[in-house]
Amino acid sequence: MSVFNAHKRITILFVVLVLSVFSASLAFASTTEPARQGVSQATSLTVCVTDDTRVEQLNPDTNYGGDLRMEVDTIRGDGRQERIVSYVKFDLSSVPPGATLTGATLRLMVRTGGTEGTDYDVNVHSVPNSSWSEGTMTWNNQPGMGGILGVIPARMEPGDRVSAGLSTSFYSGPGFYSFGLAYPPDATHSDGIDFGTKEDPADNDFGCLDVTYTTGSGPAPQPPAPQPPAPQPPAPQPPVPQPPAPQPPTDETPTDQPTDEPEPTATPQPTPTLPPDVPVYSQADHRRAQAPLCMDLSGQTSPAVRASVPDDSVLGGSVYCRVLARDGIFPNPADPGRIGDPGLITYGVITAVDVFGVNDGGYADPTFAHGVTICLEGEGRFIYLSALNSPRTTYEPPSFMEEGYTCATIPAAGTVVLIPPQPLN
Repeated sequence: MSVFNAHKRITILFVVLVLSVFSASLAFASTTEPARQGVSQATSLTVCVTDDTRVEQLNPDTNYGGDLRMEVDTIRGDGRQERIVSYVKFDLSSVPPGATLTGATLRLMVRTGGTEGTDYDVNVHSVPNSSWSEGTMTWNNQPGMGGILGVIPARMEPGDRVSAGLSTSFYSGPGFYSFGLAYPPDATHSDGIDFGTKEDPADNDFGCLDVTYTTGSGPAPQPPAPQPPAPQPPAPQPPVPQPPAPQPPTDETPTDQPTDEPEPTATPQPTPTLPPDVPVYSQADHRRAQAPLCMDLSGQTSPAVRASVPDDSVLGGSVYCRVLARDGIFPNPADPGRIGDPGLITYGVITAVDVFGVNDGGYADPTFAHGVTICLEGEGRFIYLSALNSPRTTYEPPSFMEEGYTCATIPAAGTVVLIPPQPLN
């Protein structure tokens, strides 16, 4: 009698566990579906500077608003205070109210004269206050800069058209937005760089901002984002109180027990594939010796991806790349869902790579101190899905070809995808 009851109890628990995993998979599927609407409604907009100027620490009360150049420079190696930073302002009032900004790229022109270029990245900062004017700004009344939104990568040569993909976290609705251009405050290399302004007749490519946004139901995917507590399958796992199983030491139970016991442990095992955006790694993986450039955590590399990672991009750690798809093939059937944008799967994927950082504590770190250049095997359109936003924002940073690879610089961790110029489906 007790053997029958124990067997019945185990059977019920097993059914509950199966239903839990099934419902969790449905919940995960529902988090990716709404993104389809946002992609179909994407709109592009380009605006150019309304104000652009520089301020100089050595001349704190001088205004340079009518000058032909912006400039970025550091204090000198001997400590002389010659730091120079620049500011640009844009009018995004034409973005519809309620729209969600999904991408932003700042474009500038390196002046053809007066500069020899630079070997150092230039940081692009948010500027919380956009009430300044190029005709009145000085070092002493500058609005100040916030966090780093993106990086203009070196090397920059005279006459180069340069750009930086920006995090869209600066955007809160239609209006004016400003960005600051600067080297790190403690830098002393004195390798200054000049950019053209709208006042310079020789440099007609002055600063512009390319943005993409979605309207209507685009933001709708946000409510499901918290839903990924799909790791709830482990909750049913506590039916492992299978002491009842060992309880039946009778001759008949050994045959039932082995068949019931493995199944509950085998079912929870697929759950690590359910969490969508956040990579899950063991402590042993995290504390593994730092792998060389763009290996995955197991130490393997793939010709599908190359990377150029500046020193200290991740504090005390490194940047890693995990290939999700190559030549349009996803070896793991769960990986298409990790991209986070079903529209890209429908469009057609050539290569997809998850790019992430691991810090000195052995934990995943989505923020990069410097822009990281990723090159994907093949020719096509380079798409970046930032890990800093949930749901992930999708945009297309400026790219270039190098030895058969399509390359672009990304400001933070995320998923990079190479898609064909035209849809495959």
